[in-house]
Amino acid sequence: MIRLLVDSASDYTQEEIENKNLYFVPLQIQIEGKNYLDGVDIDKETFYEKMMNSKEFFKTSQPSPQEFLDIFEKVKEKRETLICLSLSSKLSGTYQSACLAKDMVDYENIFIIDTLTAVAGIRLLCEVAMNWIGENRSVESIVSGLEELKEHVHIYAGLDTLEYLAKGGRISKTAAAIGTLASI
Repeated sequence: MIRLLVDSASDYTQEEIENKNLYFVPLQIQIEGKNYLDGVDIDKETFYEKMMNSKEFFKTSQPSPQEFLDIFEKVKEKRETLICLSLSSKLSGTYQSACLAKDMVDYENIFIIDTLTAVAGIRLLCEVAMNWIGENRSVESIVSGLEELKEHVHIYAGLDTLEYLAKGGRISKTAAAIGTLASI
């Protein structure tokens, strides 16, 4: 049996994860000194509400290799085949944690894909993988198809404000102020 694993950057709800029979690993979010497991202890609406009302910027951290290892051990015990679709390695160390766990579990039937994307892109790749599993494609065919498809997934986003990019250190406060003045 081929199963899929996604992290919380896929934005699936717990209900969707259960309905789709996915394995799931949450990222961690720290807001005002309190830690939350994304998609478990805090939903998207609460997250955005807290972000808007918080004076300090939230921090995120990747799942530990142990969190992946716990799932990989279950997969090995059940003799399942697993395809892990991780948040882009350019945005997080989540992919690295999954790779470290795979090295520790010593099981051949785990395939880790660096999606090179987030949110909607991960969901798209996951939905395609579920369709291919339903068509009884081989794991090799699915993995190679996903590796090829991910190169064609591009996400574009517009921002209402530069405030959170500045709070998170992605751009300087000066750049945010200039961008705001210029209505960029």
